[in-house]
Parts: sequence; C-alpha cells; structure tokens
Amino acid sequence: MNSRARPPFSTLLPSAVLLALTLPLAALAAAPKKAPPPLRPAATIPLQPLGFEPPSLFYLAQRPSSLTLNFIDANHLLFTFRVNTLIQRNPNNIQPGDQDQVIQADVLDISTGKVLKTARWTMHDHQHYLWPLGHGKFLIRVGNNLFHTDSSLTLQPFLQPRHPLTFISVSAGRRYLYVETEVPADPASLAPEVDLQGRVLQQPQHVNLAVYQAANLKLLFRSRIPRAFNLPVMLDGFLELRSVKPKKGHGHLWLIREVQFQGLADRAHLPARLPIKNILTFHSDCRPSLLPLSSSAVLTGCAGDGADHMMTAVDLAGKKLWQQWWQARYVWHTMAYAANGSRFALGSLMTDQPLLFLNQANINDVKSQIVGVFDTTTGKLVLVRNAHPMVSAGQNFALSANGRRFAILRNQAIEIYNLPANSNAPPTAAIASK
Repeated sequence: MNSRARPPFSTLLPSAVLLALTLPLAALAAAPKKAPPPLRPAATIPLQPLGFEPPSLFYLAQRPSSLTLNFIDANHLLFTFRVNTLIQRNPNNIQPGDQDQVIQADVLDISTGKVLKTARWTMHDHQHYLWPLGHGKFLIRVGNNLFHTDSSLTLQPFLQPRHPLTFISVSAGRRYLYVETEVPADPASLAPEVDLQGRVLQQPQHVNLAVYQAANLKLLFRSRIPRAFNLPVMLDGFLELRSVKPKKGHGHLWLIREVQFQGLADRAHLPARLPIKNILTFHSDCRPSLLPLSSSAVLTGCAGDGADHMMTAVDLAGKKLWQQWWQARYVWHTMAYAANGSRFALGSLMTDQPLLFLNQANINDVKSQIVGVFDTTTGKLVLVRNAHPMVSAGQNFALSANGRRFAILRNQAIEIYNLPANSNAPPTAAIASK
C-alpha cells in the first residue's frame, strides 16, 4: 500500500484560507482622535543570516505552503522555510506525483536572535505541513505520514494512515487535534449533499474522523462521516449548523448548536447519540460560515458573494460579542490564535477589487498583505502591520499563547511586538470557570 499517497490539494489547506472572510472595514478605517504612540518592535531578527530567500510572487496564486512562524514559548520562535538546495532522492522511495521541497526549521532565541537548533526536512508536496499543538509541540506532515516534534526538531512518528489524509486541523485553544482520512466507498450507497434549492454541492464519500487530545495525542474518539469537512472544534465539542424551517415570510432560519464530546477520552467510538446544546437561532439568506476565534467564541456571517458583509462574533452562550462590516476586497486569509482565547490575528491579501472566486486572483491585483491583531471578546483592533513577503498559504505571523506577544515577517526581518495587556478575561478561562 502506498503510505505516501498524495492527499487532495484543497483539503489540507488551513480552514481560515478556505473561508472567504474579509478584514473589518470599520476597524481598519477608523482611527481614534488621539491615537497612542505607535508600537515599535521589542526585538528584530534579520532574515538574511538565516539563509531565507523570499518566495517568488509568481507562485502566489498557486498558494503553496513554504514557510511558517510560531511561538514555542514567550521567548522562542520556530521558523520554517523552503531552501533552494539539492535534494537527495532515494530511487526506492519515489512516489508518482511527488513535488519534493526541503524545509529548514530553526529554533530562534528572541532576546539574542541566535539560532539554537536547526534541522532540514524533505516534504513531498507544497501543501500545509505544520500545525502548533500548544505547549511547544507541533504536528508535522510528511506526505501521508504524521509526526510530532518540539524544540529538539526531532520528528517522532505519530500516524501512518492506510488511506489518504483529507483534512487536518487543531482547535483554536490548542485542546483538540482532528484528522480525517478518506476511505474507499461505493458512491451509490450514499446520497450527495444538496443545498436548499436541491443543487448538488458535493459528491458523497466515506471519511474516517479521529479526534485526539492535542497535549498528549491521546485518541478521544473515532467516527465515520459522509464527507471531508472543516469541523469547528470548540471547548467541549464541535459546532454544527442546521437549517430550520422558518415561519411563513421570515426567510431562511439557521441553528448553531454544539455537539459535545467532553468526557469521551476513554471511549474508542462515539456513542449512538451525543449530548447537544443549542446556542443560537438566526435568520440569513445565505448559508453562514462558522469560524472559531477561540475555544468559546465563533465568527459567523455570509461570505464569498463578492460584496461587503456583516460578520458577528458570538460565544457559546449565544451572546453577541461584537459585530462589524468586512470588506470583500480582502481575500485568502490566514489566522493565528492565542491559546488562552484572549486574542486572534487575521491576515488577508488586499486586492484592487472584490474577487468572487479564489481562482480569479491575478498577481497584479494583489497590493499588500495586511495582518490585524484583535481582542476576541470586543473585536477591538490592537495592532495592524503589513507582512512581507506576502504569502497566500503558510503562516508569516504568530501570536504567543497568552496573546501578549506578536511576531511578523516584514522589513527583511522577524519583528516581535510586546502587546498591551488585555483588560477582558480570556473567553476560554471565563467559560471553564463556570
């Protein structure tokens, strides 16, 4: 069996890249009358001595994943990037469709800028390859095999799935890891997914879903689902969006509910029925998106229609946290989260005009990549910076676990900022205390 079968290109992209969300218009355009002095980097680490070469903008529309930036702890960074070097190929280990690239991984000391540890990994494609698990640990994908590592940069085997990987993600609070693998099935045995008008959205498939505790990679449960999809994992379960039959003349009605799997750590399979908690019912003419901002806050709203639209953040009690109009000309989004739920960072490519579809992008239309750091409970914009080099996949910025430090690639260096204290209690801590 081919242990390195290439997974589908689209399904391994980060969920925030796939969602057609946009950067807030009000937050970026409105400035206070008496703005405080601009934040300056507390530390900078030059990129050239590391051997880093900016990726060509020619590949921007293809959305390759060739660099990542993450905090290991408050004082150390893990920076990975593609290097141009000869690749040692093993004739007995070459699979059809391989597009090998060499990734250099550096552990950086923020105070000195020194490289404390370095390693090189050969990846077999240009798709997403690294996910932070929290507490200085990371998940690494090499082909169809999964490994875990830490500041030692030693790749420890974790999973060797028998079937192709279709989706991987870690919850915003770094509490859960979920892995989806495709299972060959007879399409005639499953009905296709359809929208409210009866149009076919996606052909059926069998997918195995496995949910793990991110801290120790212990299996929480397995389940069979009809298709690969991004599971919005929250504090004690995952969110589900359902269409509800509305009253006459009230348009489409939607229900957000949480399917809870807390307490299933010792069970190998899902029980016949999981406890369900209804969160919020609301009207919408489109099928809303669900984007977790933390373990207890989610962003919802219409997206992908090429127009400015309203986005609303709510907590797991159904309380509206904040609401903002977002511009449609910001596309191809990446996100970073503070593990304690206090803040999130959102990066978007700014274009000359709104794009209805991701494949409409033209390199000349992209002007810059803007990254904003937001307080989760208020939506308040804490910091805005342009990232360079621009990337449409991967990650060129990072937030520390407590939301007090922010790092970004710009001005031919990694800039690290000390952010002001957040007066609002982190949503994760508030929900957990109740």
